[in-house]
Amino acid sequence: MQQVSPEPPVYLVELLFSFKGIKRVEVPEESIHVLFEPGWRPGPVLFSFATADLPAIEIKPGQMYLTPERQMMTIRQFENALDRHRQEALAYLETLGDEDLQRKARVPRFKRFLGTDEVTMPMWVEVLFASHWGDHADQLAKIRKAVGLPEGTAGDGNLAVIEGGPSGTRWGWEWHLT
Repeated sequence: MQQVSPEPPVYLVELLFSFKGIKRVEVPEESIHVLFEPGWRPGPVLFSFATADLPAIEIKPGQMYLTPERQMMTIRQFENALDRHRQEALAYLETLGDEDLQRKARVPRFKRFLGTDEVTMPMWVEVLFASHWGDHADQLAKIRKAVGLPEGTAGDGNLAVIEGGPSGTRWGWEWHLT
């Protein structure tokens, strides 16, 4: 991995697999990772959000957490692992009332693109699962373009409230295709 731009930090990353001859891609620092550290779950992180003495949530770009088990995973297994994280986060949000949903944490990495490091639980989940995955879709579009395929449509997503859940509120994604 080689840094090709200091601000914003961008790296030239060697892919784990070659895609139509593409072996290296430029990736923003925030996007260099594979899942989180083994055993990580979003529930305990969300539970730590508070109304005072806000906890700090450190995001460590560039941490690969590529264990031997993960090196053997198929794309479908990665997808299922990511979806378990998403489902756990949304299920936790569904148990909370409006007041609890306003609890916050400090996420220093978010200040650069949100203008603040204080985020509510729904904001953290949206950035982590909707915006973040949209960034990866954009990266795939660039790879497709580089090998002569149509870019496709990535669209963008927002965390949305869907009425009717057991606690009166159910969370889901609202997608806008571009």
